[in-house]
Amino acid sequence: MQRTPLFPLRPLGVGELLGAAVRIYRMRPGLTLKLSALVFGIAFFITTIATGLGMIPMIGEMQAVLENPEAPVDVSPADAVSGTMSSIASSAVSALLTLVATSIVMLALAVITVAEATGEPIARARITQAIRTGWWRALLATVIAYLIGLLAFAAIVALAAIPLMIQQEGTWVTVGSLLIGLLIGAVLWLYIYVRFALTIPIIALEETGVIGSLRRSLELTRGRRLWRVFGTYLLIIVLGAVATQVVSGVFLTIATVVYIGILLATSFQALAVAIGVLTVISMLGTYVATVLIAPFLGAGTTAVYADARMRHEAWDIELTHRAQAARATASGQAT
Repeated sequence: MQRTPLFPLRPLGVGELLGAAVRIYRMRPGLTLKLSALVFGIAFFITTIATGLGMIPMIGEMQAVLENPEAPVDVSPADAVSGTMSSIASSAVSALLTLVATSIVMLALAVITVAEATGEPIARARITQAIRTGWWRALLATVIAYLIGLLAFAAIVALAAIPLMIQQEGTWVTVGSLLIGLLIGAVLWLYIYVRFALTIPIIALEETGVIGSLRRSLELTRGRRLWRVFGTYLLIIVLGAVATQVVSGVFLTIATVVYIGILLATSFQALAVAIGVLTVISMLGTYVATVLIAPFLGAGTTAVYADARMRHEAWDIELTHRAQAARATASGQAT
């Protein structure tokens, strides 16, 4: 029996793009969710440990204040610097691990998505190869794109802040200039973000380098091509963000109730335990939400990439040939 492809091999409508992002759960639930759970599980485990270690000094100080509110708070400059550096280090480790995990999962999902569209067998070796050779490229390309957007945003805001720095007072002109600069900077950052949105599918499916993938994403989103990618990609990102907030919000609500319950039951003496429980449950909610939504984002982004190529590069012809070859191979094996 011939399976329905993940998406039609022709330029896609908005509904078909969203359908591909949702249908991946039905067509490959085990592979996508297990992969996402494993990769993000490792990242979140290390992140939880790093976050907990970074919070130890703060929790100790808060517990001491609660136990003896009259005691003077003596925080040396060395302790303050140490606490700040610990917090920065744990945040940096968390951000880096999250980027690595996201790169790995998105690379694998790009391969799986196209294979499900063409009906080709999903070879574990192909997924492994895409991850092994592409994870550092995807990570570096993501960081470069982020830095370009950040620098552009900072440059616009710095220019907009010049009147305020000159006059040294808040007026309609200085404040208005700064607000307009923030708005323009945010729009520019969003524009740059979308221009580089297709880098990970490009790395996974075209096996390009870091700079090549960035240039290729710019090529696929240049001119009038940008607006369709802009709209469809942002729609997928927004829907994914809303779903993530809903799932993680449930866990945060539970964590808050448990946190308050522990404090009330112990007359605020078990602050360290309460904060620990709050942190663990909240991070568990973030982990569950990330695992569940990652296939949607990965398949949706790859579908946007495929749509751009089918519309402007006739990639549907190549995909159709690959689908025909896959059906012929499957038919030959059946007979």
